[in-house]
Amino acid sequence: MKKICTFLLAAIFLAAISSIWVSAAEPDFALADSVYVFNTDSGVMLCEKNSDKLTPPTSTVKLMTAIIACEHFAGRYDAELTVTKEALDITEGNNVGLVADETVTADALLTALIAGGANDAANVFALEIGGTLEGFCDMMNEKAREIGAENTVYKNASGIDAQGMVTTARDVALITEYAYKIPGFKEYASVTRYVMPATNKSRERVVHNRNYLLSYHIEPKYYDPDAIGMNSGYTKEGGFCTVTVAEKNGLTYIIAIMNAAKDENGDNSSFYLASELIDFATGNFEYKTVLDPNTIVHEMPVTLAKNVDYVIVSPENKVEYFLPRATDIESAISHEMHFESDTLSAPIYEGQRVGHVDVIYNGEAIATVPLVSKNNVSASTFLRLFDYLKSLLKSNQVRIAICVFVLLFVSYLLLSYAQFRRMRNRRR
Repeated sequence: MKKICTFLLAAIFLAAISSIWVSAAEPDFALADSVYVFNTDSGVMLCEKNSDKLTPPTSTVKLMTAIIACEHFAGRYDAELTVTKEALDITEGNNVGLVADETVTADALLTALIAGGANDAANVFALEIGGTLEGFCDMMNEKAREIGAENTVYKNASGIDAQGMVTTARDVALITEYAYKIPGFKEYASVTRYVMPATNKSRERVVHNRNYLLSYHIEPKYYDPDAIGMNSGYTKEGGFCTVTVAEKNGLTYIIAIMNAAKDENGDNSSFYLASELIDFATGNFEYKTVLDPNTIVHEMPVTLAKNVDYVIVSPENKVEYFLPRATDIESAISHEMHFESDTLSAPIYEGQRVGHVDVIYNGEAIATVPLVSKNNVSASTFLRLFDYLKSLLKSNQVRIAICVFVLLFVSYLLLSYAQFRRMRNRRR
């Protein structure tokens, strides 16, 4: 009976473990125009759809506005800014109701901007930092080039539709990765409910996060406990966009969804797709060993060695690569070895580099690792001396010297013979 119970417990445990590793289903991209998902730790793209297609950036513009504001006020988020009428005059859409001549801290404005998606906060930052909206947009575009978002062009600080303002899902993901690494940005983006302190012009304001993956105060049906910030919004030309981050097992994933539509129920499909992509990314991929330093990859011929005619060659270090969990390493990964020479000459030392190996996946080299000998090989004194003499004979200088010596020796013999004949003739 005890054995049966033990067996049942083991079966239940194994079933539970296996259920954890069930792969998430492939997401349905039908309602999104462009998507980009990647793992920030490896830089590996996990899935995409039209990721380089130009699209209106909508609310994702605020990510760049916040990046510049965070870096401008770094270390002094308690700095006070005065809201100008000019900033309010260019504000459209979502806002927190800032008032002209109101004094607000950079910290409060950043929370309203990043979590609340406040367009008035974006424009206050734009005029405070850039002097003019055009000047601030120049700073935004320059920062985009610096980050590597080559296809992004900004025309305002809030994301309101504007002619010529474009980005791509890939660029948005890169910008999100950059923002996520700024100290404090993650915390701003993760705020679900924020009470904005009273100011000289207003009582306290309550700001809810506009990313409904995080905030269930306004609309709980989209909530996803694995989502972390970063931005969501909508415009007529750009549709729905959602950009979020997920962390699991020490790994970080970024999901960018652009120009999504409503589903058949009239819901924001970008939130549902984001949740599917979080499950897909965290459930289907892991780091796998694609090269093991304990593996013998070659036996290289050795000359001049004592009692040995080859040396074992292996990779210098281990290589792991972020791959689909179901990947069969033996069939999916290949290795191309390159050696400095066809043979080695003793002595050889353990760890001595003799070439390199390229790790190939999907036809591309994903890593290059030095190849090293795994053991010491002593040289034979006799063979080394013999080889040294052979090498001397192959030297042009030595050959010339030998030829000169032979000529001199022959000349000496001829002269000696001639002298001998003269002496013999004299005696006769």
